[in-house]
Amino acid sequence: MKKTDYCVPSNKEDSTLQRRRIAVDFDDTPVMSNRAVVEWHNEIYGTSDVVGVGSYDLAVLWKVPRQEVERRFMEYVNSTAHDKAEAMPGAVDALRLLAEHFDIALVTGRIADTELRTRNYLNAVFSGVFDETLFTGHFDLDPNKRKTKGEVAKERRYYAFIEDWPEHAETILMHAPDTRVILINTIWNQGF
Repeated sequence: MKKTDYCVPSNKEDSTLQRRRIAVDFDDTPVMSNRAVVEWHNEIYGTSDVVGVGSYDLAVLWKVPRQEVERRFMEYVNSTAHDKAEAMPGAVDALRLLAEHFDIALVTGRIADTELRTRNYLNAVFSGVFDETLFTGHFDLDPNKRKTKGEVAKERRYYAFIEDWPEHAETILMHAPDTRVILINTIWNQGF
């Protein structure tokens, strides 16, 4: 990275320079959510699903309608398994380092009903890292409550967006072409 690629104040209180903003997805980016929810589902519902095998789409993986996915996902979010989901190796340290130089927003496709439990998790594991947390409602059954991550990236004018899902990466590139997208390596985005 060239020095001219960023503008970093010496500390967060220095308002003479504008800090660039980075957005980070929640599930399967800094947190190993997919593994946690699949293991929880296997235990509660007696399934034997494997992370990344079959489909990333829980409706396809669990062979249930979207409404049942939302109900089960909320059951997971309200369980202790949600609170015990592990951070990706190195994610806490990496995000704390980035937070020294950038304002960091958490932008998740989760629905608004998960907000309290998601924020509690963030405060426990990533305390002080995120300056804002946004819920795009990607999986909301009500299409009027949905917003793409691309629309959010355009509105918020993020410098970069760290994401794991190719569909979200594409909407970001389409709506906010100046935003750099960092697509982390996962089993479901191979070949993208």
